[in-house]
Amino acid sequence: MEHTKYSFEQRGATTIKVYSQEFSKSYHLLLNNMVERRMKKAIYMIGCFWYTAWVDAGQPKLPNKLIQNFEKMALNDSILQKHHHKIKGRIGLH
Repeated sequence: MEHTKYSFEQRGATTIKVYSQEFSKSYHLLLNNMVERRMKKAIYMIGCFWYTAWVDAGQPKLPNKLIQNFEKMALNDSILQKHHHKIKGRIGLH
């Protein structure tokens, strides 16, 4: 597997060494989706911090533009879930 651990990608005018898709998929499976679980927990945690800060600030009124952006994001997320679309990363592990 060592010979398939790395591959090369072109980024602008530079070629860089990266982990291959095969290696990344195998690693992901061996970790039993740990990276994805940890990222989801981190996202949730950041949301909790922001919510707590907002509550501690006295729950000030949020600008309408911000509320509209949140509602749009929630709608897009519910549409994705309804149609069983999955967000894909660089190597499409999901």
